[in-house]
Amino acid sequence: MCVKILRQIKTYARYSGKKETEVELLLFFCSELKAFKPSIQKNVTLVNLYNRTIDSIKKSIATLHEDLQYDYQLELDKL
Repeated sequence: MCVKILRQIKTYARYSGKKETEVELLLFFCSELKAFKPSIQKNVTLVNLYNRTIDSIKKSIATLHEDLQYDYQLELDKL
């Protein structure tokens, strides 16, 4: 189910044409996945999905303006 949601998020982010939208949606997805009950820590597949998404966010943040990079990096550090 999470993979389908992530696929939809990436599709919508592509249609928006803004990197900021992609970063915001992925940050929200990761925060919801982390807060999911029962914990994802017991499921290797979900942990790997979470880690790959974090890596994707880092790559997307690197392409943004410096001010936005700082703001989104703070959000990422909260996760």
